Amino acid sequence: MDHLHASCKPIIAESGVLMSGLSDHDLIFATLKRSLPKLPPHKYKDFKSLNTEQFLNNLNSVDWDVIDERKMLTLSTADT
Repeated sequence: MDHLHASCKPIIAESGVLMSGLSDHDLIFATLKRSLPKLPPHKYKDFKSLNTEQFLNNLNSVDWDVIDERKMLTLSTADT
C-alpha cells in the first residue's frame, strides 16, 4: 500500500523505505540528484518594440464571426 511513483527516474539518486515499527505504514523516501538535466531555453516574445496601434488595427481587421461560427458548430455537433 505504500508506494512512490516517479516519472523521471534519472533525477532520483536514492530511494527506500524506513521501517518505523510504530504503525502498519512505513516511511518512503526519495533523494533527488543535485544536478538536474539542463532544460532547453524558454522562448518568449519581447513586446518592447510593439507597435500598439498597428496591433490593434490588425485585431480589428480580423473576421471574429468566423471563429464564433466554428465555436457554435463545435457546440452543436457535441450535443448530438
